[in-house]
Amino acid sequence: MKKKLVKFLVCLCLAAITMGGCGDDRETSSGREENDILGLESAATETGTADSGIIAEPEAEADPETEAELPLEYVEPAATDFEYNYDAVLGGVVITKYNGEAEAIRIPAEIDGEPVKGVGCKDNSSITHIELPDGITSIGEQAFAYCSYLTEITIPDSVTSIGDGAFFRCSRLTEITIPDNVTSIGAAAFAECRSLTEITIPDSVTSIGKRAFAECSSLMEITIPDNVTSFGGAVFAGCSSLTEITIPDSVTSLESIMITGIVTGAFQGCSSLTEITIPDSVTSIGGNAFKDCSSLRNITIPDNAKIEANAFEGCNGLTVTYQGQEYNYANDPNHWW
Repeated sequence: MKKKLVKFLVCLCLAAITMGGCGDDRETSSGREENDILGLESAATETGTADSGIIAEPEAEADPETEAELPLEYVEPAATDFEYNYDAVLGGVVITKYNGEAEAIRIPAEIDGEPVKGVGCKDNSSITHIELPDGITSIGEQAFAYCSYLTEITIPDSVTSIGDGAFFRCSRLTEITIPDNVTSIGAAAFAECRSLTEITIPDSVTSIGKRAFAECSSLMEITIPDNVTSFGGAVFAGCSSLTEITIPDSVTSLESIMITGIVTGAFQGCSSLTEITIPDSVTSIGGNAFKDCSSLRNITIPDNAKIEANAFEGCNGLTVTYQGQEYNYANDPNHWW
């Protein structure tokens, strides 16, 4: 009986030792898997391991000069980096394309002894920063359209107009200052500049084209100068971050336009808009003008203004004051507005 008991105890001890050893192996294996997942495997090899026999080299000290942000260096490309032609009307060279690869460029004031009067770098995927020279009088149609990496541009005071689609889909452009001499902003000039948060429009501007700022979804505020007498249809449609705006007394209508067969209103889809002032000078408000302006709560319409169909569709919490009456979804089941 004693022999059996001793034999049993010996077996039990051996089993415990064996299981303990296996348990250590499993823990080590599990630890290595976790290190791999967390990217910590290098920590286990810094002092060397029996498996690898590798001793990790100490990490190199960081170079403070490489860590610090280096100042942006502009380059002035050679004439051979551009495609250009002479424009007799403008009396100078018009650049139509940049073929280089520099990120920050300074457009030369002269090419072949002639003054540069116009610039276009449409559909360029390398330029991030541009400086334009004095002497340019206009930024032409689609001049910088589809320059998806452009983040900053300096426009000289000599510029008087910004053409249709000039900065269309410059999706990384964050802010821009329009010079004091500019009088017109073309259709879709800044449309779909989805990173644009700030823009300054000078008092010299008198007209703003249709869809000029449409789908500028990061634009939070904008001031329309008092000298603007008209702006085109759907001018701020899709500006979903725009919170407030004042329309000057010089404007007479909030126009809508047809886009792929659908009426699109001036402020349609401005879902963050909470405040807007419409002057008595406005005599017509186009269809879908404020469609889906879901944050708008109160608006006063001039008594002599004509309101087209569905001007306030989707504005469920809105109260409209018009011709001495208040209308909203609660007291107007027919939703004439």
